[in-house]
Amino acid sequence: MFFGFSVGDFLAGAQLAYTLHQVLSDAKHSPEELQELNTQLDVVYKVLLQVDQLQTTNQLSPATINALLFTVNSGIETMESFLDQNQLYLDMLKSDGPGFSTADAWWKLEWPVQMPTRVKRLKKSLATMLASVNCLVSLACYHNTSYDPGCEVQLELHNLGGTTYWGKYHGGHVKIASKLHGQFGTHNFLDFVRQHDCASFFRAGQVFDARIVSSFYVDADRRFTEIDIGHLPLETVSKLKAMDEEIHIADHTKRLAQIRALPLSQMTVYCKDLRFDRTRVRCLLCKSRPYLKDDWTFHFQLDHWQYYFAMLPEPLITSHPYTEEELVPRSELVQPSPYSSFSADNWIILEDITTHVPIYTDEGIVRLIHNYSEEGYNMKGPVMVQRFVVISRGDSSCLCLGIHTHAQQGCGRQPDQELFGIVHSSKDPPAPFPDEIGLRLSPMRMQPHHPSTTLPKSARIHFGRAYDVDYDAPVQPIGLIDPMSMESLLDQFDANVYRCDTDHEQASEQSPWTESLYGVNGRSCGLGDEAKLVDLDIVREMRSNITKVLGNKLSPADHQPVQFGGNDE
Repeated sequence: MFFGFSVGDFLAGAQLAYTLHQVLSDAKHSPEELQELNTQLDVVYKVLLQVDQLQTTNQLSPATINALLFTVNSGIETMESFLDQNQLYLDMLKSDGPGFSTADAWWKLEWPVQMPTRVKRLKKSLATMLASVNCLVSLACYHNTSYDPGCEVQLELHNLGGTTYWGKYHGGHVKIASKLHGQFGTHNFLDFVRQHDCASFFRAGQVFDARIVSSFYVDADRRFTEIDIGHLPLETVSKLKAMDEEIHIADHTKRLAQIRALPLSQMTVYCKDLRFDRTRVRCLLCKSRPYLKDDWTFHFQLDHWQYYFAMLPEPLITSHPYTEEELVPRSELVQPSPYSSFSADNWIILEDITTHVPIYTDEGIVRLIHNYSEEGYNMKGPVMVQRFVVISRGDSSCLCLGIHTHAQQGCGRQPDQELFGIVHSSKDPPAPFPDEIGLRLSPMRMQPHHPSTTLPKSARIHFGRAYDVDYDAPVQPIGLIDPMSMESLLDQFDANVYRCDTDHEQASEQSPWTESLYGVNGRSCGLGDEAKLVDLDIVREMRSNITKVLGNKLSPADHQPVQFGGNDE
């Protein structure tokens, strides 16, 4: 995992949601916005427990787990941020807090200014996470079954690249866990902006936040009824196939009506029925093999488009979206006179229909001629904020380490605790958590006088994984490492960072635009993984819980992340 994600994050996220839920439950006189948020947090808690249950019982494929880990960690980050920013205010509202008068005064003075926007952002981020989890887990129900749901979904990380290596640092090549690109999806948003004076900002010891942007790429079969990935059916394979059979019968009738609506009386002038087989015709324009009538109509539209376009009552816009090359029928191709006795109802009947998919529209035929396909589409996915500290500058990017909190649990559940070090903004370093028994590296302090965000007590630097961050990536400044800690920071990096031998180890540079390691689909039969069939009862209950807060709009398209949702204020 790029950022040290682990399957324990599902349970850690559930515990964090429960903690925040309890804090809000203890609050007196909280406004309606907080009560709605508390209901949503209760659902997040239950859903993440259910995801953890599926994972621990080996019911999820590795690809699904990877996609869920990124999705869930995006929600964990927003919950942590909200709790850290508002802990003081929330403490005022506890039943054992200062009392009604103090809390009431704060709500009247400060709530209208700060909290509504923060609550709205958190609710929206959690809604994005829940909709994404619903989609991913629903698709997992078809994995290793004989059922094809008719769609594939891939979670793509647009501004994150694959592993490579940094030039020599103190005599050795530093292995890069991932590269954060700045050229894609990097418009400024809120406090995340591109730095104009990169040499001054990206200096050693600078701490900043950056966003990892994702989207869902959906490749769905053409159907008369669009596949709603928010409401994929949760039934047994036998029932799903029976349902599809009923739908396909109805769709055959719809396709027949579409074909009969074509200018068949003119098209059929260019074909000839086979003498002893009424279901087939031979094309008179190319004299190729015989075609089933259903297939020949498509063959004529596509391969003899000049004839077909000349028959249309209205001219088409046939230019290619990039080359602007137009498809113009030859002027001598006048519309032929149809046979006087022709009947579309007699020429093609229901038994002649070979598939249940819709015919291509005229615009779709144009795209096929230009080899320009628009079958798939993208939906904005979760956005995760990751914190970094700069180690060294390069020509166009900087070498960094990641700062993690692991859902306010520090590194206690990480298998490589010896590679973590505490980073803090308080005068004295916080004590390690009880389960951080392997924490050995010296703590790093941030400058108290430098404008900075107070770090949570669980903040830890991982000294093993290094990252390469482009200078033109929009970032949010957090603060600077104190000069007294800089030597320790650099020495511990030099002693612990993963390195690679470029003479024997080839670094695989992924696409500079998109990291696509999170493919999830229902057509993955026979991949060889050992994932068991998913317990449908758990997934049905999960969707029922999500519906309580999202209603019937469960697709990720209905719950765009706060960074892409228009006016989020």
